[in-house]
Amino acid sequence: MARAVVLLADTPDECTMFHVFNNQNISMEGVFHEMKDLGYPIEYVEREEFARAFAMAQSDPEKASVHTSIMAYMPQAGGREMVRLTRHCEYTLQVLYRMVSCKYMGRIYSVTFSDNGAAFDPVSADVREKDFEELDTGGMGIKLAKMYSNDMIYARTNGRNVLTMKFNIKNKS
Repeated sequence: MARAVVLLADTPDECTMFHVFNNQNISMEGVFHEMKDLGYPIEYVEREEFARAFAMAQSDPEKASVHTSIMAYMPQAGGREMVRLTRHCEYTLQVLYRMVSCKYMGRIYSVTFSDNGAAFDPVSADVREKDFEELDTGGMGIKLAKMYSNDMIYARTNGRNVLTMKFNIKNKS
């Protein structure tokens, strides 16, 4: 893991968007405590008082625009049932463990991964469309990798899977 972090630290400015994921839960109490420590005026109130203050803020166009994301998660948001998706970071950790190199040449950024698992060529893997209900069964990562990389090269070398993905990096305007 440390090796992957070092490799990623050398990523050029044009390619530094990472999806950081931590599977540890953070309580709202912890968030509010940190906000108070940073000087934000956090006050704990009863549910009814919060509902009144929130309703008043919604009638203020300037404040209402800030609250739209909060409102989407409220029970009265269109009467929709909310489903919490499972989350885990095991896949991300496994990818980072297998990262061998990151290189930047001209406008091409290449990342190479290697493992000693069973031979598997994701380049020639057939990835079909899935319905929403099937998304948790896997396989979409290969589809995303094919969609967003400009080139994928697979080789089986010395009993290891070696996958290199290449990305054309556009200069910032």
